[in-house]
Amino acid sequence: MDGFKDHLKRELEIFVANIFVKILESENATFDHKTRVLEVFHIICTEPSALVELFINYDCDLDAIDLFRRIVDGIAKITKVIFFFNIFILIYNFVLLTSSSYVIVFYFILTTES
Repeated sequence: MDGFKDHLKRELEIFVANIFVKILESENATFDHKTRVLEVFHIICTEPSALVELFINYDCDLDAIDLFRRIVDGIAKITKVIFFFNIFILIYNFVLLTSSSYVIVFYFILTTES
């Protein structure tokens, strides 16, 4: 994002918000599409100043959308889904390996700690 041009600012905002962020926020987008968007953001994040420039050029600008925040929120949402999917797999495997009485105790422990 070196040499970030003012005349491209609005176009980049529309492109990222209406394509990449929409895919991250969409409940109808496939996991593969979301993974591809995460790969794009990973490439953007390899440049040290990219996230700072996104924040300064969009989130700090009252006339622009909070692009950095929306990207972070989208990534956090995907991460949460992956985390709960992994927990589901662990519980499913636990059910397969143990009797149902242990599952009830395990479920009770999980629900009372939160």
